[in-house]
Amino acid sequence: GVGVAMGNAIPELKAVAQFVTSANTEDGVARAIEKFVLNA
Repeated sequence: GVGVAMGNAIPELKAVAQFVTSANTEDGVARAIEKFVLNA
């Protein structure tokens, strides 16, 4: 799996994530799904 953090997550979480996507208010989940699931 891939550790994905939202763009508006706390800095400590983003520091350990493998990928930081957009904020949840900017369709971050959809962008992560597109990148890691639909384009896999």
